[in-house]
Amino acid sequence: MLKLGQFVSNDEFFVSKIAQKEDWVLPMRILAISTVVFLTLAPFATLQLREIPAFIASYEAALVIVSLITAVFLYAQFYILGMRALFALVVAYLFSAFIAIVQGELELHSIGPCLQSLKERGSCSHSPGGGIRSS
Repeated sequence: MLKLGQFVSNDEFFVSKIAQKEDWVLPMRILAISTVVFLTLAPFATLQLREIPAFIASYEAALVIVSLITAVFLYAQFYILGMRALFALVVAYLFSAFIAIVQGELELHSIGPCLQSLKERGSCSHSPGGGIRSS
């Protein structure tokens, strides 16, 4: 295991730095812009969009890939710095990826019959319980 200071210094990692006042400016601006966008779009929250079954599978796959990449990067920092808090984040990201895989499988099994029905009848809609109701 690498020892701190052997190849890198502690100052090269963001995780070991203390945030200064100027470090909070950009995140606060982004938070303000996000809040304005949220409040602007909130009235459209009840508008139902067209169903796209492949969207959820694509989203879940991207979520798994991003979570695994983040876990690898955090593990690399944990390996170098030895901070247990980083290892806790690694475990959390791996758990997130695992749950996304499980959720994707559950969605696949609840959407699969709907896709078959869509091919046969040309219509399909999901009930809140995950089953299929005829339309």
